[in-house]
Amino acid sequence: MKGDIGLIKRLIDGGWDSKDFLVLDPGEKITATYDEGIISKT
Repeated sequence: MKGDIGLIKRLIDGGWDSKDFLVLDPGEKITATYDEGIISKT
């Protein structure tokens, strides 16, 4: 099956942009949003 491993490579290498990853700062938490966003940080 053809595909793109770019997302996995960025996850491992630390190339985390907010378009593809939810990055939390120390002390932040993930919460459910119950909309199209699915999760959010608080």
